[in-house]
Amino acid sequence: MLGAQLDDLSALAGQLDRTGGAIADCQSRSTSDTNQVVESVRAAATTALQRITTQMDALRESVRAANTSATSAQWTGGNAERFRSAYQQFDASMQQAEATTKETFADFNRSIDQMAASLSDYAQQLASSLLNAQSSTQSMSGAIQSQRANLDMVMNTGLSVA
Repeated sequence: MLGAQLDDLSALAGQLDRTGGAIADCQSRSTSDTNQVVESVRAAATTALQRITTQMDALRESVRAANTSATSAQWTGGNAERFRSAYQQFDASMQQAEATTKETFADFNRSIDQMAASLSDYAQQLASSLLNAQSSTQSMSGAIQSQRANLDMVMNTGLSVA
């Protein structure tokens, strides 16, 4: 045997070619999955903010309607003053809740932007590493194909001395 069997070399070259394809697939899927993480988090945050805002708007409208009814009833006295004072407290609390919600989600969106940048860096590093791995795989496959061609030539043509 002269270093390897032709069939074994062909099988090994085929395996490396399949590995090269798997590397390309891994790179494509990894990039897609990484992008999907960011998109999913952004969408979930947007949906959550919309729902919270809608719920707070409904609360505000409900109590605003009660205040309008109390005002139109020309209600006077201690209980009316206590109601109006409580309404003002409610309004101040809702304003604080709305401001906190906006601030918190703005902070969260900045965190998402940072996460997106980190994941983008990761995807670039992964792509570079996988590109290097694919290049190495192609080099190995090329070496095997050259060895197979040399072996085939020696086995089928014979050695010639010049």
